[in-house]
Amino acid sequence: MKIFGVECRVIDLSFKLHPGKEERRLEIRRFTYGAGEFMHDIDTMSHIGTHVECPSHYVDARYGKKGADLSKIPVEAFLGEAVLVDLSDKAAREPVT
Repeated sequence: MKIFGVECRVIDLSFKLHPGKEERRLEIRRFTYGAGEFMHDIDTMSHIGTHVECPSHYVDARYGKKGADLSKIPVEAFLGEAVLVDLSDKAAREPVT
């Protein structure tokens, strides 16, 4: 994938959500209405799993200011350079020097 004209590899760092495994509420219910007809009801909190805190979450409109919502922030703002360090030969909690 090219980003800013440079060939890159994008790695998804988001965590999957699993009902009953989260510290905050996450419930998924499936309703079956008939043959091949079903609906899902998902009940959760907004601050669960991997998410973005956008300016509109922090800027208080009561004071005449309005922060940008997520649709106004370009996806490029969430991309940057990184270094992958292979520590697969280290045991859990073993110091890295």
